[in-house]
Amino acid sequence: MTVSATRVHFDEHTMTVDLTDGRTLRVPLAWFPRLLRATPTERAQVELSRIGLHWERLDEDISIAGLLAGRGDITKHVEIVSAKTQIPVRTKEGTQDKRVYVERRPEGDYAVRRASSERASDVLPTQREAIERARELSPGSKPHVERVRNTSRGSPDKWRKA
Repeated sequence: MTVSATRVHFDEHTMTVDLTDGRTLRVPLAWFPRLLRATPTERAQVELSRIGLHWERLDEDISIAGLLAGRGDITKHVEIVSAKTQIPVRTKEGTQDKRVYVERRPEGDYAVRRASSERASDVLPTQREAIERARELSPGSKPHVERVRNTSRGSPDKWRKA
């Protein structure tokens, strides 16, 4: 029998997870920097699955097996590729790259993706809607919108700020 979560709730410093076998786990939010920095509303948007917990907007996944083993966030560094230079950039754990990208997909719709994520945070039918969503995900910063424009100098201009 697989143990899974039945309920997740938070106080100021702790995440509490009720399990199907009757146990309750309490872990410090400091173990999970994304949850620690999240608002109560963002934390409440958890999806429970057979094997763990998922927060789409926060790009956070936590396995029940990891919690039972006493593991917190095991991410040490995140490697991202700079949109301007196409050079890998390393960020330290706990720092948050606030850049958000809007990219056209082969299907014709638009993906909204955080710089440190390979998975889209959202997919929307129009570029305008995707830009609005990107602004919601990263208030105070301008989303990078994909475009390819040939220039007379050097390589094509691939990104513009919305």
